[in-house]
Amino acid sequence: MTKILVTGFYDPAGFKTFLKAFTSPDKPKYPDYIKKVLNLMTGTGDSKVYALYEVPDDKIYESLRSLNKRYFFYAANMQGYEFTIEIVGPVEDALDTLK
Repeated sequence: MTKILVTGFYDPAGFKTFLKAFTSPDKPKYPDYIKKVLNLMTGTGDSKVYALYEVPDDKIYESLRSLNKRYFFYAANMQGYEFTIEIVGPVEDALDTLK
């Protein structure tokens, strides 16, 4: 399984707009093969949200397209909203390549 991390940045003054878009029934749905593992939000400092997903290795491209569609929905409905999408993995996996 491949892990994908999405980090969203929003204006704290627009939290009500963020909440409305985040809970909207109109937001694009994920395909069944995308599994949300964790959803986090910062409590202090920058206003950020993190979402970690697991997707099958043979569905990376399709998953990235679906996640972009969802997060572009947020960006279109929240002024100043930005996001990044990254493929991530455990540090231990990277360290194993050095052996």
